[in-house]
Amino acid sequence: MSGVVSAGAEQGGAGDPDLPARQLSLAFDGVGARAGIRAGDPTGLAPAVTTLLDSAGVR
Repeated sequence: MSGVVSAGAEQGGAGDPDLPARQLSLAFDGVGARAGIRAGDPTGLAPAVTTLLDSAGVR
């Protein structure tokens, strides 16, 4: 997954495309783990992903 995200971040103009790839991988891993133990819904994921991409300079 991080390779795909890194490539997309690079196309989107990120200064360091590997950084958002690592950050998003961690976010999705966490959501997956929480879903696996049925610990709530991932409602806050979309704003967190938007913030990560904005801070990386992805357009």
